Amino acid sequence: MKIYDKKKFISSLFWMVLLIVILISLITKGFNLKKAILLVISFPIYLSDLRKSFSKVALAKEKIEEMDERNQLVDQLSKAVSFTVIRFFVMGLQFLFLILFGLYKNETLLLIVVVLGLIVFVTFISELISGIYYERKL
Repeated sequence: MKIYDKKKFISSLFWMVLLIVILISLITKGFNLKKAILLVISFPIYLSDLRKSFSKVALAKEKIEEMDERNQLVDQLSKAVSFTVIRFFVMGLQFLFLILFGLYKNETLLLIVVVLGLIVFVTFISELISGIYYERKL
């Protein structure tokens, strides 16, 4: 058998090792519901990755699917929206911890506000730099 997609093959090896470790753990330490659920979820992923790594047709389908413009647009829009949502969530947390600092005067809360502020600053700077980069590139 020829391996057509090495990334999927390596991924399937990872899932196989994970399955073996979980199975050995279940046998040696007794039944654990979380591990059993993880085993049931991991097995189809392992089989899917293994099948895709050996199938030329599946590789071609996946490449066509990745290159589809609509899928790329949906992916870009979902990433942009999630980035914005996370930024506003962090800003909300920053505001909350600022209020808590005003109430309790705990310096740890102020440190949290500063760290969250740095995260928001980095998100704005990364958006600005990527905007400038893609303006020049396109």
